[in-house]
Amino acid sequence: MRISSKGCFILAAAWLLVSLMWFFWVKNTAIGVVWLIVGGIELILAFIMRQKEKHK
Repeated sequence: MRISSKGCFILAAAWLLVSLMWFFWVKNTAIGVVWLIVGGIELILAFIMRQKEKHK
């Protein structure tokens, strides 16, 4: 089963929103930075997947 780029964009948005929660509500910057990095990586992967889908 393959995930679409739309699913990756949704997942990336969720990771980025959760990282904001860790920064502002929980006040744990270390975990917030980790979530932010993972969200950024997921966003980059979504853009790469979108480009591959357009070329098919």
